[in-house]
This record gives sequence, structure tokens and C-alpha cells, in this order.
Amino acid sequence: MKRRSGNGRTAQGERSAPLAADDAKSIAADKAAALALTPVSRETEARLDRYLDLLREWQAKTNLVAPSTLPQLWTRHIADSLQLLSLAPSAKIWVDLGSGGGFPGVVLACALAEVAGARAFIWSSAMPRRPRYDHPSRDTGPRPQERHRIRTAMQAADR
Repeated sequence: MKRRSGNGRTAQGERSAPLAADDAKSIAADKAAALALTPVSRETEARLDRYLDLLREWQAKTNLVAPSTLPQLWTRHIADSLQLLSLAPSAKIWVDLGSGGGFPGVVLACALAEVAGARAFIWSSAMPRRPRYDHPSRDTGPRPQERHRIRTAMQAADR
């Protein structure tokens, strides 16, 4: 059985059948539940949709999240990440250490893309081993400002 990504392609890049209607309904219900918990602008929602499409594509190549959580990406990962904003509403600098799948760093970067002076610094131990791996965030429009090793990220957070 070939695994599908969110864009309807298999891990080998071949075009596969679109998601089943039940899968699409389940994803839409999960998204609605997450956005009811943590509302965002239409622009942020579009960035998050693009990020999740890319995450599903990368998931077929690299295990970024537990496969059992894929049906609940919105409630399990997006809403969980967005709730941090309510805990520190005036924070403009965020540092995410160990951001394997981009949670919460990429999600926060998507949400804060229109906030003047906001920055998300992301560090993942996978980066030195896989230099071409640039997080699925590379194509989500406004993206995390920096990706550094821990020392550099901590120095930037002190600014």
C-alpha cells in the first residue's frame, strides 16, 4: 500500500487517488474544532493549510509526527501550538528547541507573520544531519525568521 500525502501524491511522487470523502470530512471536522478552540485570521489559516499540506508530503519521507495523529493534525498539533499565544500574548520572540515536525515553532511563525517585530527561532537536531531538510515551513509564505543551533538561538533571544 502506498502512503498518500496531503497533496494526493505517493511517497514516490506518483499521483494517487484523492482523499476519500470520509477522510476529507474528518479533516474538515477536525479543523473546525481546532479553529473553534483557537481562532485565527483567514491569512493565518491559509498559511497553516499550506504548512499541513507540506507536512503530510514530508511525512511520507520522514517521520515528523506520530502516524496515529495524522487524522487530528488540527486539534492535536495546530490548536495545541496556538494555545501558547494566549499564555504569553505580548511575546514577540519565540524559541522552539527540538522542533522536529515544526510544532510549535512553525505554527507560531505562521500566526505571528503579520505582527511587527515578531520572530520565531527554530532549532532541530535533524538540521545538522540533513542539511537539505528545511522544514516543511520553507514554502508556507512568511516563515520562521531563523533556524540556528542552540547557542545562536539563545543569543538572539537575549536581544
